[in-house]
Amino acid sequence: MSEQQVSYNIPGMDDVHVEQGHVYYADGTTQLAMDIYRAPQSSSSPVVIFVFGFPDAVLLANRGQKLKDRGQSISWSRLVAASGLTAITYETANPAQDVLNLITYIRENAETLNIDRSRIGLWSCSGNVPTVLSVLMQQPHEYLRCAVMYYGFMLDWEGSHIVTEAAANFGFVNPNENKTYDDLPQHIPLFIVRAGLDSLPIINATIDHFLSEAVSRNLPLTFVNYTSGQHGFDVVDSSLRSQEIIKDTLKFMIEHLQGFDLDSR
Repeated sequence: MSEQQVSYNIPGMDDVHVEQGHVYYADGTTQLAMDIYRAPQSSSSPVVIFVFGFPDAVLLANRGQKLKDRGQSISWSRLVAASGLTAITYETANPAQDVLNLITYIRENAETLNIDRSRIGLWSCSGNVPTVLSVLMQQPHEYLRCAVMYYGFMLDWEGSHIVTEAAANFGFVNPNENKTYDDLPQHIPLFIVRAGLDSLPIINATIDHFLSEAVSRNLPLTFVNYTSGQHGFDVVDSSLRSQEIIKDTLKFMIEHLQGFDLDSR
């Protein structure tokens, strides 16, 4: 999947301006940078952060690339930017803390970065999802307007250790071992996609339980069960259904970050 691109395209993706290597955190010998994707001549706009739960060192050792440099991250970022939003990917050494540092940095420097500090969305997939959930379960913040989670490990529940064990096996972080479903925010809209034919059925077990708990708490939730979908369907599956789900994801983010429907533009 390192070079595979998102299977849905819109005009303007090739024209997106990319600002690479913008340092968002520096401490002694540690320096972490982000890449910013935006449409040419864009005005201050909401931002979508592509959240990573694998430390760069793990991905470099196993795949030879940081997550921000993989085809999935780059093409999704171009798709989001061509849709009128700003997209950000970033380097990470300590995922649970780094994403918080990133959010703090972009909000404190929003005017210079030409983004809307009050409208931030989150996107994640697979083993990156626990890091998004950890952000959502911090003290609720009005500037977090929505979160997208594709075919991801969710939360463990009493007696379950699926996410904890998967994190140890695959190398992603699980900052939520002491969290429960009661820690989920009541006001942040969620868009969750389940890949029905996921090669790791344990992922769907966590999604199924999460959905039950979320609905019982009446959380704002949009759910898509892609019955024939595989893990990574957004880059390995160019079917019409896959493209429809990606388009619906864009519409969801635009609605909650900009307040209008994609088809009405």
